[in-house]
Amino acid sequence: MQEKNKVYDLIVIGKGPSAITCGIYTLRANMKVLSIGKDFGSMKDTICDNYYSKYNTTLKDIAKDGMMQFERLGGDVLTDEVVDIDYDGKNYIIQTIRNGKYYTKRIFLGIGIRRNNINIPDIKKYEGKGVSYCSICDSFLYKGKDIILVSKEENIEKELDILTKNVAKIYIITKEELEEKRKSDIIKKYNSTKCDIVFLREDISKIIGEESIEKVILSNDKELFVSAIFVAYGVTTNMLKAKFNLKVDDGYIQVDENRRTTIKNIYAGGDIVKGIKQVTKACYDGMIAAYDIIRKGNEEKWKGI
Repeated sequence: MQEKNKVYDLIVIGKGPSAITCGIYTLRANMKVLSIGKDFGSMKDTICDNYYSKYNTTLKDIAKDGMMQFERLGGDVLTDEVVDIDYDGKNYIIQTIRNGKYYTKRIFLGIGIRRNNINIPDIKKYEGKGVSYCSICDSFLYKGKDIILVSKEENIEKELDILTKNVAKIYIITKEELEEKRKSDIIKKYNSTKCDIVFLREDISKIIGEESIEKVILSNDKELFVSAIFVAYGVTTNMLKAKFNLKVDDGYIQVDENRRTTIKNIYAGGDIVKGIKQVTKACYDGMIAAYDIIRKGNEEKWKGI
């Protein structure tokens, strides 16, 4: 059952100018809006002198001011990270790391460009041939097989809940340096499954296989015979591409003139779509999307949807 306080007209994913501008406009149209993000992304302490009415101001200060405006208008803010998005036929279900699920008819993606993606040679070549960004979509394809999970620490257990039901052995690679006790606790948690779990210190230096992944070479030259590599770094364009057939061009989400993506009722703006990488342009994306969201919301009210 959906909790009423977790149901929104719009959820903007991100705390940057495109997402928050979209939120500000829709809030002024009496919509219930939630912003989810762990930080201000690329809005750092860099001085910005080319944004209207701001002089000698940092990008982070601009983001903070925007967030204050969003909150003053009644917007809810959740400092958390989205790790999954599902659709039940009526609402999108947004899963966060620490605060459970939230529900909405519409989503605006202001997730920015991920500049710290994992560096695995030829990973794109093997997408759909063993590289997966969606464990719930693809884990059953590797029933009884050995696989590698490349994940942020906070995503590991969510991924293992799914993967351990199907695969035989999981090698885990994470950027963070996990304490031995943390590793031991994770392994113990899944002792009752028939799946072996091994944490690796090494990175993947090479993927080998003709039609699909057959093995990988680690940074210490050791070979691992695995059938798949699952990547779990939160909501990414690759995850949405795998789950909802999101159209992506050279890493950028494809949108139309209203900032609609190829997924029903999901919009995008800012650095994640093509165009000049400027705060002004990001705000414009958010405004354009908001106008379309407001118009569609009004049409639904008139029709009694």
